[in-house]
Amino acid sequence: MTNVAPPSTSHAPVRLLALTGRINRLRYLSWTSAIAVIPVLLLWGIKDELLHWSMMAALPYALPFIVINCILARRRLQDFGWEWWAVPVRLIPFVGLAFDLMLLVWPGHKQANKHGPVPPPATRAELALLGCSLVVILLLSFSIGQTLGEQLLAQRL
Repeated sequence: MTNVAPPSTSHAPVRLLALTGRINRLRYLSWTSAIAVIPVLLLWGIKDELLHWSMMAALPYALPFIVINCILARRRLQDFGWEWWAVPVRLIPFVGLAFDLMLLVWPGHKQANKHGPVPPPATRAELALLGCSLVVILLLSFSIGQTLGEQLLAQRL
């Protein structure tokens, strides 16, 4: 009989909405894409009313999802070893887009840093969530494009 130590996990537990800890690229992408779909689906039912109102009327519906997205961005930044103060950079036009791409592309630290241990790899359920979210986003894009095209055509006639 050999002395084999039980496998130890140096990964942090997954607490998705915690303000501390780290999150990897794939988990960040899967959850942010899923969170982006939810308010769009909620607002899709009242889209005709929103066309007559200001888009500011949609802000109360989208605000909780914006906050959750900021929490996830903060945890992704902590995977790089950065601090929370970089999250508002996402609000700057064009700079925010480049910053979001950096969150998706740039790998985090391979070892533990001051924000915690290495995050665990994404699960199959999170990969399925990502796939479903991307399919819904694609279908909504076609549907929105068709609706806008019909409205433009109706205005011309």
